[in-house]
Amino acid sequence: MEGYFVRTLGMHRVYNSAFMNMLRDEENAKYRSVIKNTVEFDPDILKRYVNFMSNPDERTAIDQFGTGDKYFGVCTMMATLPGLPMFGHGQIEAFTEKYGMEYKRPRYDENPNQHLVDRHQREIAPLLKNRHVFAESANFALFDFWRDDGKVDENVFAWSNRSGDQRALAVYHNKYASTAGTLHRSSSRTDKGSGSLYSVQIHEALALPGDHHAVLAYQDNASGLHYLRRLGEIRERGLHLHLGAYQYHVFQHWREMHSTADYPWDALCTDLNGTGVWSLDDALAKFKLRPVHEALRAALHADVLRCYSDLIEAEAGAPPAPLARAHQAPCSREETLATLEKNGEHFFSAALEAIKGSLPPEKTISAPPQQAAASTNGPEPHSAPAIPAEPPAQTPAERVQSARDRYHTLLLAAAKLPALEAAFADGWPPDARMVLPSYSPQTTAVIVWAPVVAWCLLRAFADSLPRDLNLGEIFDRLYLRPALADTFHPLGLDGDAAYRAVARVRILLTRPHETESAPVPSSRAWDDPDIIWFTGLHQAQGHRYFNKEAHEQLLWWSALPDLIATAEKDRGAKSPATQKALQTFELEARAAIAAAERAGYRLDEMLKPAKPSLSRNLDLWTAGKADLATSVATPEPADDPANPPPRKRFTG
Repeated sequence: MEGYFVRTLGMHRVYNSAFMNMLRDEENAKYRSVIKNTVEFDPDILKRYVNFMSNPDERTAIDQFGTGDKYFGVCTMMATLPGLPMFGHGQIEAFTEKYGMEYKRPRYDENPNQHLVDRHQREIAPLLKNRHVFAESANFALFDFWRDDGKVDENVFAWSNRSGDQRALAVYHNKYASTAGTLHRSSSRTDKGSGSLYSVQIHEALALPGDHHAVLAYQDNASGLHYLRRLGEIRERGLHLHLGAYQYHVFQHWREMHSTADYPWDALCTDLNGTGVWSLDDALAKFKLRPVHEALRAALHADVLRCYSDLIEAEAGAPPAPLARAHQAPCSREETLATLEKNGEHFFSAALEAIKGSLPPEKTISAPPQQAAASTNGPEPHSAPAIPAEPPAQTPAERVQSARDRYHTLLLAAAKLPALEAAFADGWPPDARMVLPSYSPQTTAVIVWAPVVAWCLLRAFADSLPRDLNLGEIFDRLYLRPALADTFHPLGLDGDAAYRAVARVRILLTRPHETESAPVPSSRAWDDPDIIWFTGLHQAQGHRYFNKEAHEQLLWWSALPDLIATAEKDRGAKSPATQKALQTFELEARAAIAAAERAGYRLDEMLKPAKPSLSRNLDLWTAGKADLATSVATPEPADDPANPPPRKRFTG
């Protein structure tokens, strides 16, 4: 009847009930026929239809279409077809009460469905703001979706439209099934000047710019993903798509990408092969950094790390490895260390090459500032283990060798970490064993060792660079956060756990060096976004709270560089100097844990200056005094004057 009203009676606006009824009942072939017949008769008739999913005389849109992908697929059609889209009262809020004109007030006490409201704002509102691209019919084109078996899939609606240099292609699969096919040539439409029928190819309908070899970028409004396709491929074979149940796309923001040596968009297009990405710039950077990320995965390969952790347990007389690793061949200490160092060398070489190409000219790798030799009085507070002065050689090969030597030293020192637990008065609490290697059977060794070895790898690389470089910037430029998370995945660290491990590595790698008189804890450390995220720092009732377990894990993890420095001296866990240094660690950590507990895990309370009524231990800890260990009741043996233990500080 809508066609009769418009064609015969000449009505300017018609409520298009066929849109609602046929799409709801999935009479897709019938409604595609309606659109085809209209376009063949007069495309301008499409502008006269008022498309809707509900009105006061019908059931609510939520009742007819639900709240899932089918609803939003049909709503996307309503927002992108020529004509006038009409939303029913309460449709966006997902109200279920049918409103009539005779109702003075609602009878149901309903609250808006915030999830649906947000999804409307995210997916539908941008389309309505660009209605000028979809409202007219002069450039409207309807396409058949040719399946791979050579038949037209009548359940797929596909159409394009444009206004000026803005163009869009919309696709919706109105069926609970999956399909795959190609959009190539449009259905016939009438040329109002000559009265003849004609059709166009998809690149002509969209007026795509560029030559045959051009690379086109476009974005899907529904998912937010960006895509790359070659114009020549679209011209010759059309646009191939895979569609799931009730899946929909609106491809917009079409533009030509010019390939250069620094921006190889054509190579990235080949690599993606039609896969969408969240950011084309990030995808290109990761594509160029692929040698670095592949070397990182090899350096932290799951099998090698399992051998490393198993060997350390075996050397301490721990029980045999579980059955999960029974399939692995026996590995020796020399072979494992050699493999770790060789793979680490490949990473150092690839990362150094990547940094040379990305750093500004004033920070070149070839001419770093000369540094004085490290102090022999132990590492500075809040610093990495003492390292030798920067070598005079400046060639990349010599820097790689320097990083490999440093990595070898750190790996040997890290292997002694589990033995240090015996020097602690009460052993390590569970939160410490979650982040520091131990012989505890309650933790999976390789999951604990992976971040430790990753920090050793990156610390060795950082120590080979000029000291004035921003390590956080280097970490981010190399996209090491997602690369490390992907590397940790085969080890059993999935999802959030992997990114929490990466955050710990980055926090320790980029922690600023603090002066000897700096108070502990430092309020500056809590400005680090990684620390804020890791500890769950949040605002509530006028206070900033943090998570107890995460805070304690970060406290113990912050001791890693100092523990490795202690192990690197090779004095043995039972030596007086080592025991006193480790007991100092323990005192400071437990004092920080107690301070957090007294503050109710409120950051503002914990950072307040200590009151005189508090214990002497806490006063000394807060002031950062070096004689904190003297408050222990039992006196410790005197230190070796030639090699005193270092003073330590913690993030918390």
